[in-house]
Amino acid sequence: MKLKVKITGPTVHEVGYRYFLMNKALDLGLQGFYAGNQIEDGQQQVIAYIEGIEDAVAGFKNAVGSTWPENADVSEISFSDFRGYVMDAGDFAQTYTAHQLNKAIHLLLDMNRILEEINGNLKAVKYNTDMISQIARDTKEIKEEIEPILKL
Repeated sequence: MKLKVKITGPTVHEVGYRYFLMNKALDLGLQGFYAGNQIEDGQQQVIAYIEGIEDAVAGFKNAVGSTWPENADVSEISFSDFRGYVMDAGDFAQTYTAHQLNKAIHLLLDMNRILEEINGNLKAVKYNTDMISQIARDTKEIKEEIEPILKL
């Protein structure tokens, strides 16, 4: 059995919806799964195609119709029969994960650069703190040396 799922709303992109759907499909043992983002009439959409035994497809339909990612804002979910090719669920999982990791590499590199800057700033703060302590000790020593002279 095959099914097309169309999820429409103001915020259904960039909230983890495709991973959410993929995990549901894999948990239910669907043989086929594909999900992609699109814009139609100014509305964000996630389109998913699934293939599997009737019970698994019904379970997917029920789960997707009643739950979604935390930050998603969904206005409509529709289901329709589908007769075309549906990618193997495991192949989609592998391909999509590689795609997402490729996007994340740049973010991770930026985070590493920022952490290095923070570390450098922390070293500067520690150096300045150490200098303040040294200046306080030096000031105390100078004061101790000058006090007897001032009492004369």
